[in-house]
Amino acid sequence: MIPTVKECYDLMDQYGMLDNVREHSIVVAEVVRAISHGLVTSGVQISVDKAVAGALLIGIGFSGALLSHYIDKSISNLLKSPLRSEIPPDMAAQLSQNLQEFLRPEIVASLSNKALTAIRASIGEGVQAVFWTALLVSFLSIIMCKMMPERKVVR
Repeated sequence: MIPTVKECYDLMDQYGMLDNVREHSIVVAEVVRAISHGLVTSGVQISVDKAVAGALLIGIGFSGALLSHYIDKSISNLLKSPLRSEIPPDMAAQLSQNLQEFLRPEIVASLSNKALTAIRASIGEGVQAVFWTALLVSFLSIIMCKMMPERKVVR
């Protein structure tokens, strides 16, 4: 089943697509829709709905992978720091393998304030790195769009 545009937006929300990636995906989807309609008009068999859904949803994987990479990197650095001694060994192993499970309330409650602050800072560093990366990519995309020559469509 091909998701509708509304279902795509719901999936973007559900999986936490980064705002700038979402905006980019929406613009790309509009371009894809126009190109797909043009292809269909010229006789090419293509599913406009599939193309648009793909353009809208491709950013979900990008957002998650980018965020995961930076958070993993920050957590890895934390586990190599002197604060490593503040985190019990079994929790440290869990932290390096599965951050989501680690953030359960009962586990968080068992950590010292120093360890919890360090972990939150590591996650914050990861989120901040994703923000700046996404902002840079968005800025470069805008510059590239402005550099493209205008073409008038003759009907």
